[in-house]
Amino acid sequence: MTTSGNAQLTIHDQDSAPDAAKPILADIAKKYGFTPSLYRIFAGSPAVLKAYLDAAANFADTSLSNQEKQIVLLSAAVENKCHFCVAAHTWTSKGAGVSDADIEAVRKGEAPSDPKLAAIARFTRHLVKERGFGTPEEISTFVEAGFERHQILEVVLGISLKTLSNYVNHLADTPLDEPLQQFA
Repeated sequence: MTTSGNAQLTIHDQDSAPDAAKPILADIAKKYGFTPSLYRIFAGSPAVLKAYLDAAANFADTSLSNQEKQIVLLSAAVENKCHFCVAAHTWTSKGAGVSDADIEAVRKGEAPSDPKLAAIARFTRHLVKERGFGTPEEISTFVEAGFERHQILEVVLGISLKTLSNYVNHLADTPLDEPLQQFA
């Protein structure tokens, strides 16, 4: 157990975590092979840990492809300047089959070569920059790229998920776990 960041948030381990968080942290460790620092910070409030995991599960159930989901999460993390989530979603984007070139483009705030990924990256960045105010032009561009209008809501869900984690990471200055350091 250590503390991190300006808010001096605790980075819990299995022993220091509140009882309600312990089984959740154990499940996360099984899933990833380690327990990312972000989840260990979330464990300080089991309600926040559960809310994040529930939102992530709901986002996973959207109609967006796995690659599109990762581009939403990576684009929001880049736009929010979250060092931890940029590294984490570089890793998970690779796992979802996003090309290295498209990942690097998103990390630089540029358009991926895949037109649909470019459209969802652009739309996500726009919504984050404009605090959810989507212009008719941006919405039109998104839909014309082949997305359905209900997927606008799914992008907002992904942004909401990243807003929670990005803000906590900013407050905690969350250290990058060793498996993520190569993606810093």
